[in-house]
Amino acid sequence: MLERKILLPPSQNEVMFVSIAHTQADVDETIAAIDYCFVGTG
Repeated sequence: MLERKILLPPSQNEVMFVSIAHTQADVDETIAAIDYCFVGTG
């Protein structure tokens, strides 16, 4: 995820919040990075 410039929370008690500051492109980029890292469909 870090290679794709997505920073994950350092603790299991923190979650990845979405706010109005995030654009649809931000959300799409994060989903694509998750897909690449965990599913490997890059």
